Amino acid sequence: MIRRHRRLLLAVGALVAGITSIVIMADHTDRILVGDPAEYRVRIGAMLSGGWPYIDVPFEHLPVMLIPMFGAWFLGGSASQSVYVVTFAALMSMVLALTAPVIDSVGELLGTRRAGSRWLAMTLPLIPLVIFRNDPVVVLLFAIACLLFLADREGWVAWAVAGALAKGWPAALGLVTWRRHRLKSLVVALSGAVAVAWTLLPGFTAARGAIGIHAETLLGSAVGLWRIASGLPSGVQVTTAAYLPVASWMLAANALVGVGIVVVGVRAIVRTTDRRSQFAALGVVVSGIILASQLFSLQYVLWLTPFLAVGRRPRLVALGSLLGALTLALGFVWDEALFDRVWLYGLFSLRNLMVLMAAAWLVADARAAATS
Repeated sequence: MIRRHRRLLLAVGALVAGITSIVIMADHTDRILVGDPAEYRVRIGAMLSGGWPYIDVPFEHLPVMLIPMFGAWFLGGSASQSVYVVTFAALMSMVLALTAPVIDSVGELLGTRRAGSRWLAMTLPLIPLVIFRNDPVVVLLFAIACLLFLADREGWVAWAVAGALAKGWPAALGLVTWRRHRLKSLVVALSGAVAVAWTLLPGFTAARGAIGIHAETLLGSAVGLWRIASGLPSGVQVTTAAYLPVASWMLAANALVGVGIVVVGVRAIVRTTDRRSQFAALGVVVSGIILASQLFSLQYVLWLTPFLAVGRRPRLVALGSLLGALTLALGFVWDEALFDRVWLYGLFSLRNLMVLMAAAWLVADARAAATS
C-alpha cells in the first residue's frame, strides 16, 4: 500500500510540475522552450489538408510521433495555435506522470530503491522544456518495454518497437534482451534499422535543414568556442537549428566519438549477465548515440534520466540534476544573436562534457553492479 501511494504521489507530482510549467511559460512565449508545438500544428494542418508526411509535407520526426501531434489537434488544438500548444503540453505532462511510477518499478526490479523519486528530481528542471517536445513519449515507451522485459511479461517487444519508431534509440534494448530472446531482439534491432533508414528520406532531411555541424554537438561547440576565442566569426547559420560550416571530416569525427562510446557500452553489456550492470551499460550506449548524432537538441538529455535514476551512486542523480538545470538555462537564453558569444559555446561544451562524464560514471556503475 505504501508503495502504491508513493507511486501515486510521483505521478501527481509530475503532473503538477507540468501544469505549473505551462502557467509559467505562458509569460515566456518568445523563448525557444515553447516553440516546437506551433510547428507541429502547422505540419498536422498540412497533412489533414491532404499532404502526405515525408512526401508533400517535410517532417523531421519518426512516424510514432504523429500520434501525440494528432492527439493534441483532435483534443482541441485545431481551434488555434495557443490552444494546440497548451493541449500538447498538457498531454506531455500526463505522459511524464505515467513515466515516474513505471521507472520506480523498473528500479525496484533492478534493486534501486525510490528510482521514481530520483528520476523526478532530475527531470524537474527539464519539465519547462520537455513538455513542449515529444521526447517524454519515447522515454515512457522505453520504460514500459524495460518493465515488461524485467518482469518476464509478454508485450515488451511491441513497446520497444514503438519506441524505436519514435526516436530510434530504444532499439538498443535488444542488446540486453539478446541472450534470452534472440528472435524478438532481432525484431527490435530491425525496427531500429528502419528508424535510421527513415531519417534518410528526402522529406525528413529537408525538414531538418542541416548545413554543417550542429553548434551544440561535441565538436560543434568546440569549433564555435575556438573560433570566437580566436577572434574569428563563428559563421553560424540558423535553419531549424544553429549550424557551423566545417569540413566534412569533422562531421565524421564527431560521429566517431559517439560510436566509440557506443562500443564501450556494448562491450560492457555482453561481458555480464547481471541485469543492473547491463542497464547501466545501456545508458552508456544511449550516451554514445546522443553524441554521435548530427543534432544534439536540448531535450535529448531526458533520454539519459532513466539510467541515471536507476544507478547505484547518488552522484549520478546529482549529475543528472545539474545537467537538467544547465539544459533549462540554455533553453531560456537560446537566441540566434548569441551564437557569436564565447560563453554560449562554453556552456554547450560544459553540457557535452557532463554527458561524457555521465557515460564514464555509468561504465563504472556497470562494473560495480557486476561485481557486487
